[in-house]
Formats: sequence, structure tokens, C-alpha cells
Amino acid sequence: MFENQSLGDDLSYKYLRSNFLTHKQCIEIIFRYRALKTLGKCINCENLLIYYKQKNSKPTAFYCTKCRFTVYPLANTPLEKLRIPLPDFFKFTLKKIAHNSGYSSNIIAELYGYNRETAWYLCHRIRRWMALANASIRLYKIVQIDEAAVNTGSKGLGKYANKKRGFNSYSHSICLGMVDSEKRMRLFLIPDREEDTLLEVITNYVEISSIVYTDEFSSYQNLLKYGYTHKTVNHAKRQYRNGDATTNRIEGSWKLLKKRLEGTYYQITEKYAHLYFAEHVFRYTNQNESLSKKFKILLESLPPLFEKKSTSNQI
Repeated sequence: MFENQSLGDDLSYKYLRSNFLTHKQCIEIIFRYRALKTLGKCINCENLLIYYKQKNSKPTAFYCTKCRFTVYPLANTPLEKLRIPLPDFFKFTLKKIAHNSGYSSNIIAELYGYNRETAWYLCHRIRRWMALANASIRLYKIVQIDEAAVNTGSKGLGKYANKKRGFNSYSHSICLGMVDSEKRMRLFLIPDREEDTLLEVITNYVEISSIVYTDEFSSYQNLLKYGYTHKTVNHAKRQYRNGDATTNRIEGSWKLLKKRLEGTYYQITEKYAHLYFAEHVFRYTNQNESLSKKFKILLESLPPLFEKKSTSNQI
């Protein structure tokens, strides 16, 4: 079926550089990862059949040898309708996840010869792919929770924006952060810090019966009613550890996030803030993984094969 049966065993940058030379090979590895989620069965007839590339067409579709059902490996993924060759996008993705602080679109445009709009578009495609890889993360055991104000610009108000700092400023957006003892993280852009808003996010992404550490903000006071063990620290009295309870890990992650946003990207907008948060979550959660393992995590996050091409606008 495939030109190289060992394709995908080693996804290092050196291997990509020497083997992912054609669009055809890239399509094959994407098809392999997505077909595994359907157990190798045809979506239509549910038989264990081999898929072959369609003849007389571009190498983007496979069909079942029994019922001739056609599937598209790139459909409904962040890789659909790319503006650059797929092998170049794979190499560019590996380069971006290898860099600890990431690349801004301006740097990408200068290094790789793209114009600024194309570089910005490619960076967001990769962040959407990282968000897809983060979607299955659920936190458990010991979870630290905190919220922070992140600078996202004046939101179109210009000089008339509120100049106050923190949660009451028009130039900042509220981010809710959660990290557990296994260094898995989730970040969410939230409209306010009301109890209903915070508890809805927490109950959706933190396993019941987990131990939750927070500060003494009033919106967290009813966590016990939802089945969590809740312990607090009193930051107003300069208390940063109360027995085992602490929020130092999530507080430290805010410093890493703001340093990356202000140092690498300089300025972000609220509209795309969730994509930058997804990039930070992916880097933090997989910080101890090798480069090839990170790329495999992205490939494994691709959804199962769909029945037809997606008609939705990706970006």
C-alpha cells in the first residue's frame, strides 16, 4: 500500500528532511494515523479492507476496494486547504515546536521567505493543531487553579481605553489557568470571574474527587459541594503555602506565558488569544517529551476519517 512501510517510525527533523520529500508520502502518513482510529475498517461497509490512492486524481483521496467508498485524509483537520506544500508545512511545524519560545510571524516571514500574511496564517494553523492535541486533556489528582489578567490590546477603543491595570482594564482579558501534579495544563479565556463561570469550566475539565488548591477568592468557596477536596492559601496575608496547599506552580506558569506573549509576539488580540493559550498549554504539558514525540502527539490528535470533505472554513 505504502511506498515506505517504515514511514513514521522516526519523526525527527533529520528524517523528515530526507524522507518527506513528496506530498504523496505526507498524505500516506496522515492517512495511517487517522485510519488507526477506525481499526482499519471501511467507514461505509465496515470490512477490513485496504485503501488505495485514487487513480487519475491528485493524491489526496483513498477509496475502499470493495464498495469504492472515498475518504479524504486531510478533511476536517488543521491541514486542510493549506497555502503551502504539505512537506514544507510538516518541516515548519517541527521547527516551531522545537523552539522553546516559539516564532513570531515576522521572524518566520524573514527566515523562510513568506510574506507576513502567509506566515501569520501558518502560525495560526499550527496553533489550531496544538489546540486539537490539547482537547483531550483532563486534570486529576492535585490541581492548582488561578486566574490572571493578560494584555490583549485596547479592543478597538484606542486612546479611549481604560488605562487601569488588572481585571478591570479594557486592555486586558481574563484567563483561567489549571495545572495538575502531572504538569498537565488547561487555559481558558473567560468573560468574567463570577462563580458560575469558573465552576462551569472547573467541573468540565477537572475530575471529581480531585484535590483543588486555590486562593481565597469567593468564587471558589462552593467547590466542596461539587465533590472536590478544596484547600486554600491566603495571598492577602502573604501566605504562599498552607500545609500542602500552594498555587506556586500555576503562578509560575503565568510568568512563562506573559514572557512569551510580550517577548516573542509583543501584542496579541482577544480574538486569537485562545490560540496563543493553546500553544502555551502544548509546550508546558509536553515539556519533557522529545521533539519526535511531540510531533507524534500532534499526528495522533487528528480525528478519525470522515465520510466527505469538510465545507467549513478553517481560518
